[in-house]
Order: sequence, then structure tokens, then C-alpha cells
Amino acid sequence: MSLIIKSVIKSKSGFQVSNAYARVSVSDRFEGTALNTMINTYVSKSEYEAGAQPLGLDLELTANIVNSYDRNSMSSDILDVAHDNMIAYLASINIEAVKDLS
Repeated sequence: MSLIIKSVIKSKSGFQVSNAYARVSVSDRFEGTALNTMINTYVSKSEYEAGAQPLGLDLELTANIVNSYDRNSMSSDILDVAHDNMIAYLASINIEAVKDLS
């Protein structure tokens, strides 16, 4: 599972990328009350698979976001929840992303 960032994004050096490939990582806090979610963005899936380093992006695109989570009542698939949370976060900063299940 990954994200495709449909919006054009720009690296710190000014390089513009459209349809970037992003990997989401997540950890469940010990108490089961919040998810910490991070994103690494690459030019493409093939670049990621070849071992490329993530793009150097502005802090708002690489920051650790924290979302409320209830382990007892929400999905136990925290990676899926984290992807949805990241899509919502990116939308809040005017960046369109979609989940890629391939």
C-alpha cells in the first residue's frame, strides 16, 4: 500500500514532481490512543524500488502527524488508518493524494 500524490510538489532544491510515490509509516502509541504517522516521498515507485533516497521536501510534507485512535473501536489495520489520515492531512494543506493498493 502506498500513496500517489496527484498534486505537483516541489523539493527544497526547486525540483517539481507530479504523481509522486509515497510510503507511509505508522506506530501505535503504547496506550492505543494515538497513531504517529510519517511519509517518505519519491519521484516514482521504480525509484523507491531501486533504493533511492526520499525527496527532500518542506517540513509540512515530512512532519510526524499524530491522530487520535481507539484501538478498541477502530480498525486494527493501523497502516490503512494511517494512509487515510495522511490523505486527510495532505488535503488540509491543499495537496491531493490517493491510496494505491497495487
